[in-house]
Amino acid sequence: MPKEIAVPFRLDSTGRVAVQEDPDRQINAHAMGLAATTNGERVMMTPYGCSLIELVFENNTQEVSGEIVDRVATGLGKWEPGIKLRGVRPTYNDQGLAKVELDIATVDSPGTHAGDSYVNTATVHVGGRVTEVIRG
Repeated sequence: MPKEIAVPFRLDSTGRVAVQEDPDRQINAHAMGLAATTNGERVMMTPYGCSLIELVFENNTQEVSGEIVDRVATGLGKWEPGIKLRGVRPTYNDQGLAKVELDIATVDSPGTHAGDSYVNTATVHVGGRVTEVIRG
């Protein structure tokens, strides 16, 4: 994979825009960015995203969990063909936190470790703030 602007955006020690060259971290950033984006949020690509924020205040039901899985699978299939989705696991707790765990693998492409699997956890806090944990 080529160099990409690092996420989150920052400057490196020389004052230049920081870049990410690790294909594993790039794939993680792509998946997390898609999952955390609401449809219509990107001006020039309004269909991009999963709109998971719309489900934050829904009751914890099988239907809502199924909708989360479907939105993530559909979004990754459409917008990130370099990522193979192995699983999506939404969980909820009593403090109002929803977690969506993505089990992803890279698709065979130059510069990636084909078949490597990574499990990332995105936590959507009340109010819409998203935090992530990358375990690769």
